[in-house]
Amino acid sequence: MTLGGGYLLPSRAGRDIRAIGIGITMKTDGKSTHDAYSMFEYAVPPHTSGPPPHVHTREDESFICLAGRLDVMLGGENFTIGHGDYLFMPRDVVHTFRNSTDEEARVISVVSPAGLERYYQALAELPEGPPDINAIKEIMADFGLQLRILPAQARALLGRANSRAFSVDPDRLRIPDTVIARQAEALSSEVYPQALLNHCLRSYAWGTLLAQRDGLEHDPELLYVTCLLHDLGVTDRYRDTVAGQSCFAATGATVAREWSRGHGWGEPRCTALADAICQHLNPQVVPEHGIEAHLMQAGAGFDVVGMRHWEVATPTVKTVLARHPRLGFKKSFGNAMCAQADHHHGTRMHFLFRYLWFGARINGAPYED
Repeated sequence: MTLGGGYLLPSRAGRDIRAIGIGITMKTDGKSTHDAYSMFEYAVPPHTSGPPPHVHTREDESFICLAGRLDVMLGGENFTIGHGDYLFMPRDVVHTFRNSTDEEARVISVVSPAGLERYYQALAELPEGPPDINAIKEIMADFGLQLRILPAQARALLGRANSRAFSVDPDRLRIPDTVIARQAEALSSEVYPQALLNHCLRSYAWGTLLAQRDGLEHDPELLYVTCLLHDLGVTDRYRDTVAGQSCFAATGATVAREWSRGHGWGEPRCTALADAICQHLNPQVVPEHGIEAHLMQAGAGFDVVGMRHWEVATPTVKTVLARHPRLGFKKSFGNAMCAQADHHHGTRMHFLFRYLWFGARINGAPYED
């Protein structure tokens, strides 16, 4: 400390606060700056997300990256900041961040005016054990912060059980025992690596669970074949087989239509299969666009990014994952989809990566790989 009141802190030095699942070191607070600003150093471990999407109503925030890379979603736009980069995040704009790399990311956070340090301290003083979502919401309200996610999703992110989560014995899930179902299994086993085959099987399980939860009557055989064949367009055998087609879902839809036609399905059923596969990359597929298409997209979204996972009981989820292990699915599938986005601008996959933070969402899915 100098006579003038200034002080020097080495890198990583300061007051440690454990509050939001990452390393927070407070560099200076409002007492030292006459409440003009407070400053923190965040250490974000590999493949770790920060707080859920949220809004500050009282302060602006700036990030200066010291090391590594950090993906930031700010107001619907996606940014990746690296060493030396600066990002300004104004109040009243929703944001969140994630380290999607294999190395630690470190950033300086400057918050103006000061006060966020008192919010972090209040969180740190909560009793040990499972987080109390109501207590956290009260603290956030006291400091002008707002979550922009569903309450059940917030509980899941905090590790709290959802008392209303749907539970069913996966052994009761009906696997269609038909000739074309067996033929689709045989084709899938030939063309998919095991991790991708397991994804298709899990997508069927999740879609069926959500159908039961939502009370949706559906065609199990059509849903099963759709789930098994929905990623044909990314396989080595079929990737470049449709001339002029760059979207892998559209390619897969074309291949699946011809395959099912050759295996005895009538035209309406072939069309329903192709439509469901083609639609599964859409951000939303409502039941009015086809029950099986809706369940296919819901099941794949559940598996790839964790959509609606908080609506299914944890023991049920664990049973499905044990039956069809993920086998490093985040990395293999994320790399394949990133390549699709890079090589095929103008496709839905390119849109998902550029505007909807799809790569970070894949890495942030609530499953251990």
